Amino acid sequence: MNLLSYDQILMRQLKSIRTTEFTIETPDGQPVGRVVTLGSGVKHLFMGGRELDVCELDGTLVLKVVDPVNLGRDRMSIFGPDGSQIAELSQIYTLSKPKIEIQVVTGERLVLRGDGSKTEFTVEGEGGVLAFVKRGGSPKDLMMRRGNYAMTFAPGSSPMHRAVVIGAMIGFNLMNAKER
Repeated sequence: MNLLSYDQILMRQLKSIRTTEFTIETPDGQPVGRVVTLGSGVKHLFMGGRELDVCELDGTLVLKVVDPVNLGRDRMSIFGPDGSQIAELSQIYTLSKPKIEIQVVTGERLVLRGDGSKTEFTVEGEGGVLAFVKRGGSPKDLMMRRGNYAMTFAPGSSPMHRAVVIGAMIGFNLMNAKER
């Protein structure tokens, strides 16, 4: 099975001073992929992770999240393994609840919505909820500002939707880190 075929995955953040990386596992702890930060250490130190690759365990690229430097509303792009853009993320400012608008290249508009504590999320589209996401971790993880994201995809959701959800949660994590 490939990474986008699982109905549930857990992204465990491994954060150091220079990078934001994740392991991706099944609910029973079986590793199925990873998220790797690209670029130089100096760039990460001053600007944070700006390009992240989501890969299968064998290194096969699944998607790429690119966070260009921009002013105003935060925007990021998600690219497929062939380098073509599959979605664009735009942060929507709200008083207390996170919200990210997702424009998929097919023309579909999705929305990532979070609760006030930034621990529960949904990704919704025209056909309903595509995924539920819970953020958590051990007290040590929370103290060290590492996020674990448990994702449950809607039955029958397409690989593209699953890739967009994974990319959107990585984008949320980057946007959230910039606010701190």
